[in-house]
Amino acid sequence: MKEIIEWLIKVEQAAGELYRNAAEFSEWNDLFLYVVNTLKRESREFQYSAAKIQGHLDRIVAFQETRPEGLASLEKIRKIPHVWREKVLVVEDSEPLRTMLENVLSRQYHMDTAENGQKGLEKIKANYFDVILSDIDMPKLDGIAMFQKAVSYDLTIAHRFLFISGYFSDQNRLFLETNHKPFMQKPVILLEVRKKLAGIIAGNRRLVENAVFSKRA
Repeated sequence: MKEIIEWLIKVEQAAGELYRNAAEFSEWNDLFLYVVNTLKRESREFQYSAAKIQGHLDRIVAFQETRPEGLASLEKIRKIPHVWREKVLVVEDSEPLRTMLENVLSRQYHMDTAENGQKGLEKIKANYFDVILSDIDMPKLDGIAMFQKAVSYDLTIAHRFLFISGYFSDQNRLFLETNHKPFMQKPVILLEVRKKLAGIIAGNRRLVENAVFSKRA
């Protein structure tokens, strides 16, 4: 497993160059995509790498759109299948709200759900999610406790939470504000939920880009 992870990291680092030369490496692209799509079903680490690889592709497309000389290869690059679709976990004990959020957001994201914090924590440990949209007051494990346990497992998760609740106690509000965690009052406005999710995903991409540039420097 360690050797495979190290290999995938090297492949991930080469992904940018691969996508820039999409036309010349079309056959290798097929093999590459097959390997990534197979491995990302195996573990959370592979899913994280697939998300980063897709981020590379999205940044290359955005960059090529700003360059007149890049338009020729842009169409070919866009034909490369996605290796990752942003994944959102909804942790909510209200079944009607959980189902509604899943149905509405599935038009844009790959969705998963959990009915309480304990189930949510199990899914977080087993899978990579771009955003965790969580209620606070839930049975077995509340949203704040789930967040704390998830962060102790993976520090990067701290930047990927959005909380919703019908009531924020003074203690919970203080915790969220002190830790700079985004939160929304129920009943939520779906347009605002979409904006918050998009903002979190964009923010996470900037963190990854800054980390990459820091290493290169």
